[in-house]
Amino acid sequence: MGLLGMMIGSTAKAMSRELRAIELNNTGMELYYAGNYSEALRYFSQALVLMPLNETYRNNKQMCLDAMRY
Repeated sequence: MGLLGMMIGSTAKAMSRELRAIELNNTGMELYYAGNYSEALRYFSQALVLMPLNETYRNNKQMCLDAMRY
């Protein structure tokens, strides 16, 4: 595989990770709004494993933790 092929493969993997993180976050939000905080937390955490610098996912996880305290 040439350099271009490796670059395309690398970009596709990054996009795949990002799309999976979006799906996980969206499911987490559905669970959060349904009041299932512990399950939502699991999905937000998984999204952060894939995209650890994403502030939205981090904020959603914190929002969930806060809701679990009350």
